[in-house]
Amino acid sequence: MKNLLILVTLGLSINSFAQKKELNLTVKDSIPLISYKDTNTKEKAPAYFLNGKHINENVLKSIDLKKIASLNVQKDSLVIGDKIYYGSIQVETNDDYNPRLITLNYLNENHIKLPNEKHSVLFFLDEEIIDADYNDYLIDINNILKIEVQYIDNINGIKNIKIINLLTKSDKNLREHNKIIIR
Repeated sequence: MKNLLILVTLGLSINSFAQKKELNLTVKDSIPLISYKDTNTKEKAPAYFLNGKHINENVLKSIDLKKIASLNVQKDSLVIGDKIYYGSIQVETNDDYNPRLITLNYLNENHIKLPNEKHSVLFFLDEEIIDADYNDYLIDINNILKIEVQYIDNINGIKNIKIINLLTKSDKNLREHNKIIIR
């Protein structure tokens, strides 16, 4: 009986002193939560290497992850050109995998047929917006499953936009691509 009384007292005291913060969101809330992504926080970034070649970190978003043979992380700082990198990440791929890296602008100019009009281009990779210089952003064209192109002639006064969504050969995208819908 004494032990039961101690347990109940302990349980009540822990519950009363515990801090709990709840968001009281309901379906009836009329204002959605808004969050802003800060893309300018690249402090103390490491250098990335793919098969011994210095690359932009964005390349890793488009290569076939199943073809990575080894990954080596080193904490030593290094200088490449005039930029200081805080460590390095070295990615080695399997011998049978040879990524074919091209820039987004090269893809746009040489592989996507345009009408005669000039379009502003907005790229997505796996439905995530690419906020980088399209002349420097490299992708592995061998690992692209599908390229979806959408032209918008005029929307709210903004004219001639070309939206290009690149889908990689990820497991999720392959499952979705191979899904059969019976109606």
